Amino acid sequence: MAQVPFFSGMAEARHWDVVWLCTRATVGDANIAFGAYVLAALFIKDWLWIAKPWRLSTLSIYLAVGLTITILFEYWATGAGQRWNYSGLMPDVPLLSIGALPLVQWVVIPILLIYTVKWMFLGWQISK
Repeated sequence: MAQVPFFSGMAEARHWDVVWLCTRATVGDANIAFGAYVLAALFIKDWLWIAKPWRLSTLSIYLAVGLTITILFEYWATGAGQRWNYSGLMPDVPLLSIGALPLVQWVVIPILLIYTVKWMFLGWQISK
């Protein structure tokens, strides 16, 4: 919802239409994060990698998969898919012709997410 001003027509749209669109986008982002986690787990053959000391390669795979999917989807959604357009407020990634905020969001939120899950998991393990 914080990104509404960065997309054309969102600020003027009906509230529940925006809520529905943002909810679907959130579910999509969660699926991207889950897919990236699974691919990283398959690569290192450890489903619980998040709760152990991370190797740079594991974290790199997780982030690279998520960023790649996000870039491809944003490129499609703002082009051939005609799902949305950016407003003049959206910072642009020149070589990719997509908005910068979806990419920044995909780096910041998943890193916070995996640190939070790791903390929760280790906290749960310690209390047993």
